[in-house]
Amino acid sequence: HLCDRRQRQMCIRDRTYTKRKIKHQNYLYDVILFQENKTIYCKGFLDSGNEAYYKGYPLIFIKKSILYPYKQIDQIQLEGIKKRKIDILLIDSILVNQQKLDNVYIGVLDDLKYDCLLNQELMGGVI
Repeated sequence: HLCDRRQRQMCIRDRTYTKRKIKHQNYLYDVILFQENKTIYCKGFLDSGNEAYYKGYPLIFIKKSILYPYKQIDQIQLEGIKKRKIDILLIDSILVNQQKLDNVYIGVLDDLKYDCLLNQELMGGVI
């Protein structure tokens, strides 16, 4: 392709960005939460780094603004880059990739980039 050096660098950068964006989209899923009489629709990102558990069950994290107000059943302190306290909820069910999971523990976070971070362990049989 006939480009000067600067244009070639821009083409390479744009191509890399596009590949990264397409790859990122492969990990996004439509998620529907069912809690009491509420139905909540959001986008979930399958986070391979999410290895959080509550009472031996994999945790899914949800952005606080999606669920607020909510009834917490517990609070845990999560160790990591920064220590933080996380409210824990028990959701009646969630629907991901047309598969339903019942009685799922949810951790609530203020500062998520996505609406929801799916746990790879929990999602293993669903996605």
